[in-house]
Amino acid sequence: MILTVDILVTIAQKDVLLIRRAKHPFEDRLVMPGGRVSYVFWIDLVDRTLVETCRAESDAREIVIRSIDSLVESEIGFDHWLALEKMKEEIAHESARVS
Repeated sequence: MILTVDILVTIAQKDVLLIRRAKHPFEDRLVMPGGRVSYVFWIDLVDRTLVETCRAESDAREIVIRSIDSLVESEIGFDHWLALEKMKEEIAHESARVS
C-alpha cells in the first residue's frame, strides 16, 4: 500500500494554489499538488512570494492561483472538491468565531 499526500496551499485564506494536470486522469482539470487524497495538509501563506518561485513538474501542466470563491466543482479533478469545500467551511467558521 502506498500512502500519498495532497497539499492545500492557500494565500491569505483568499486564493488557492492548484496545478492543471497534463495527463490522464483528469487532464486539464485543477487539482491540489500531491497524490491521492489519503491525507490533506493545509498551509496558508501570507503572500505569493514563495509560490512564484515554484515550478510545475511531473503531471502538472501549470501552476494556477485562483480565488477560492471562483472555483466550481466541474473544473476540479479527483475528489479534491471535497477538501476545498471543507477548507471553505473552516475559513467561514473561523471568520464567524473571530467576528
